Amino acid sequence: MSINIIQNYLVFTNELEQNNNKIWFDDNRDRYKKLSEDYKNWIGELIFGVSEFDDRLRFLTPNECTFRINRDYRFSKNKEPYKTHISGGFNHNGKTGYTAGYYFEISIKGMLMVAGGQYWVEPDVLYRIRREIDSNPMPLQDIVQNPDFVDTFGGLSTDNILKTVPKGFDKNSLAIELLRYKNYIATCLVDINRLDDEQIKKIILEKLKTVSPLVKYLRTMS
Repeated sequence: MSINIIQNYLVFTNELEQNNNKIWFDDNRDRYKKLSEDYKNWIGELIFGVSEFDDRLRFLTPNECTFRINRDYRFSKNKEPYKTHISGGFNHNGKTGYTAGYYFEISIKGMLMVAGGQYWVEPDVLYRIRREIDSNPMPLQDIVQNPDFVDTFGGLSTDNILKTVPKGFDKNSLAIELLRYKNYIATCLVDINRLDDEQIKKIILEKLKTVSPLVKYLRTMS
């Protein structure tokens, strides 16, 4: 297999960024199909790697882990028809499942974002997670305070935290800070410019393995 699949794909997405229209894409459709086929083979290798530390994912297929390049812009001010990033999702319910899982995304600038946890948490699931944390905070504390987890992700993402106390919970709870989260996800960024496919795959797998205890913990309540 070529060791330049991702970098070649980034060349394509950079050109697409400058020509985000159907005419250009149709003219380059055969090129995209070849890139997409190579990319799915590479995703297949990632699935195998992820399944070694999370066997719930061993039966996933590349199609279940890759996203369409077409954007759903019906409710967006941005009407460009195509995505200009590379991404993949690993969830035992499929990439669009709302249970805990893994995700990565590579921007046109060659920045890799790796994430794990549960981003979209339905209210009843969020309540169950909070109730479990409130009654027994130590398992989650052990995960998010693990030195490897802290070194890699810096802790849970703080983008979506309540300023008040969640309804139905005591402000004096020993786990109050963990209860304020509206989603439970960890993310990190890595510059992968000049790296080949094997190096990028290794980085993704290392970071997903580090976040896997969080995914498995949340999965029990989804």
